[in-house]
Amino acid sequence: MLPKNCLIHDENVIATLPTTYRQIIVPKQDFCEYVTDDGLIIPSISRSLRKKLWETADRVGLTWEKRIELIGRAAAEISLQLLGGGHRLNPQNTHQWPTVTVLCGPHK
Repeated sequence: MLPKNCLIHDENVIATLPTTYRQIIVPKQDFCEYVTDDGLIIPSISRSLRKKLWETADRVGLTWEKRIELIGRAAAEISLQLLGGGHRLNPQNTHQWPTVTVLCGPHK
């Protein structure tokens, strides 16, 4: 029998904090919530709050064109990650050809 304060080989000595799945807080939650594959909760926002966010972004210099560029880049990064990252796009990788559908338009 082991002493009370003795650790065995499969015990973790590093204390960890529990994962927080609700990291994004919105002022008023009237709508649905979305959940990522990892369990992170993403709340939706109302149209009025979205309108206030866009107006504030315009006021501080984050124009519509800059926002579209940022959204496009974020969409490209998540697409690459979902395809398997840089490993899938390696020219020597001939057994997993990446397939992508791109939808674009000059509208809001």
